[in-house]
Amino acid sequence: MSVLTQGPEGYEGVTRYEGDYVRCADGYLKIFDGKTTVAAMQELKAIWEDDDLRNLHTWSPALISVMQDGIDCEVVEISYNDPKEVLAYNVLAHDDSMNVYAKTTVKDMVELAREYQSSVPGGKWDATQKALEGALGKRMFAWRCVTAAMTLTDAVLLKMEEVGVANSWILDNKYFVGQGADAKTKRLSDEGRLAVLEQVSEDLLAKKGISSETFQAEYCAVTKHAEDWIQRQQKIFGALCDRPFFKRCKQFLFSNRARPQVYSCMRLRRKLESDAADGPGIEQCRVVVAELQKLKNPTAVDNGLGAASTSAPPGGTLGAAGSSGDGLGAAGSGEGADSCKLGAEYLEMEEIDPVKDEAVKRREKAMEKLQYYESLAELIKCLPLSVRPSQAVILVCEAPTSKLRVNTEALESLKLVTDCLPTQKLLIMTYAGQRLDLLNAIATKTSLLWSPRKILMESRRVCFFSRRGAPRGTEIM
Repeated sequence: MSVLTQGPEGYEGVTRYEGDYVRCADGYLKIFDGKTTVAAMQELKAIWEDDDLRNLHTWSPALISVMQDGIDCEVVEISYNDPKEVLAYNVLAHDDSMNVYAKTTVKDMVELAREYQSSVPGGKWDATQKALEGALGKRMFAWRCVTAAMTLTDAVLLKMEEVGVANSWILDNKYFVGQGADAKTKRLSDEGRLAVLEQVSEDLLAKKGISSETFQAEYCAVTKHAEDWIQRQQKIFGALCDRPFFKRCKQFLFSNRARPQVYSCMRLRRKLESDAADGPGIEQCRVVVAELQKLKNPTAVDNGLGAASTSAPPGGTLGAAGSSGDGLGAAGSGEGADSCKLGAEYLEMEEIDPVKDEAVKRREKAMEKLQYYESLAELIKCLPLSVRPSQAVILVCEAPTSKLRVNTEALESLKLVTDCLPTQKLLIMTYAGQRLDLLNAIATKTSLLWSPRKILMESRRVCFFSRRGAPRGTEIM
């Protein structure tokens, strides 16, 4: 904490150059770090000096000591008065691996790299990284600063700061800062990265748990899949993709509404425009591709296979429409009738099954409510954010084996989860299979971990309830 004190030597975070304190233009000492702390203490000092306001607040002994005596602080001495060195020192000092209070953001790291780049002849990034590494003494940190500066634009940085994403979500993310081969195959465009951040912002406001792994797998990878599809259509249809309907489809694919559908197609390796009965893609993409094909080749689409009548079939000759001969016949006779039938099938719109369509919508709506957690720590951190005290929670514990030690450890982990939940309405289920010894051991363990709860044992599972019983509507099979 950097707070000015009364003593002449008692300044923490005050810069000193060649034995003298560095001063600002107004004559006050220049604070090296902790400007927000100083601003907060100044506000508290104004309250402290007003007797009426002071009595309205509770003051801890440590805060009273600060108000009366100040804080003894250390002095930071720099080798030369270079703003880049001051910036580098503070950016590194507030890295999230060293400081848990005022963390360095990716934007701070980018500004540091750009500051050093401006002093490097030619502005080459390799030389910038070496200069930054020499100043910081941290090779990996310098590399991350330079990589972020090379790949992230100001618009993306501002959006990241607005959303408040963690540094770990970005700095090791090939979709945001990929280099080399990843830059061509994985890295998102600026528009794609902004779309990802907007999706995350909406879900964070909705109190959905998001980790670094889910951020990459369920947001970045899905948006990249949609972006690749868009680029393929632009390559195939060219300027036709400038039409408003294609732009609306693009906007839809970059939204949270389309993300579960794109994710499903990506997992199943299904084309977004697929019209297969057993594996349909996304309706909007099917309609857009059909319309683009119609615009690209209007004659073939409007006339069905009529254009084929001007080309001879293998081993045959051309014949006039309605004439007899070896060529294609008129519509309604012989071979020509089959051609028209095929053309009608080509142009026929896919019939929508209302039952299937409703089932797909319900499935997609249910998929949006699912949250995946990669570790116990992530579950303990994120689950309480999405559970309210009035809600009931059902937890199912299924160990990978029937070994007693594995099952008891799983129950202990589950106890850590239940302790962090804000609700007492719990239904916890764990499976014991056919083993009665395991059933008895699990029941004993649960009675020790959740002693006030009611325990119900069956031949295949053990259920134990909270004091208020099972959540309403819960059925025990």
